[in-house]
Amino acid sequence: MATPASGDGSRKRAAAPRSPNNSYGTSMFCESKRPDEAAEDPEDDEAKDNEFFLRRGARQLQTQSLHLRRNLACTFVIGVGIVVLLLLSYVHQERQQNLREAGANTQTKGVTSRAELLNQVLQKLPELPTLETRASVNGELNTTITVAEKLVDNGPIAFYTRAYEDSVPGPMLLLKPGDVLNIHLVNNLGPNVAGEWTPNTMHEPNNTNLHFHGMHVDPTGTEDNVFR
Repeated sequence: MATPASGDGSRKRAAAPRSPNNSYGTSMFCESKRPDEAAEDPEDDEAKDNEFFLRRGARQLQTQSLHLRRNLACTFVIGVGIVVLLLLSYVHQERQQNLREAGANTQTKGVTSRAELLNQVLQKLPELPTLETRASVNGELNTTITVAEKLVDNGPIAFYTRAYEDSVPGPMLLLKPGDVLNIHLVNNLGPNVAGEWTPNTMHEPNNTNLHFHGMHVDPTGTEDNVFR
């Protein structure tokens, strides 16, 4: 195989014109910036930095101002609340003092009014009747007592109640320690009302008897037997 000589027979390839904006490297085209774009203006950078710091400072000032306003508002509300509580406490103490004074005056007037009313009632009441007296003879008292319903109208109001020997209270029985008392009790109260009675009420109240409450009597036999 013949090898062409490096003289006339070889054709050289013309190089493509380079662009002033491009640089030719190793199989890569790298774009280079223009001289006016390659270096930024320091004044612009400083202006941008100043603007950034100004904005951040403005935001910080705004946040601090908001916090300050909130703190002032909270302080104001707390102060108003304390003042209101003090006023309420003062008003409550004054009201309690006034109520105590008014209550004391009313109580004094009430006592006076009740005393006057009691005196008026006592003046209108008739004198207590002298009770019939039944005394023991030779260590023994034999008596009869009749119990019946009676209208009592010698006072401010009239009412029906039980009377003993037509008297309220009944006759006075006088005995000495060791005396014997024999009572014949006559019941003229009338029949009981027919019907069922509830457990917490007196059953057949017109069935009556005598009982010695708190007196020193013989407890044996029928001496103080309410069921006799």
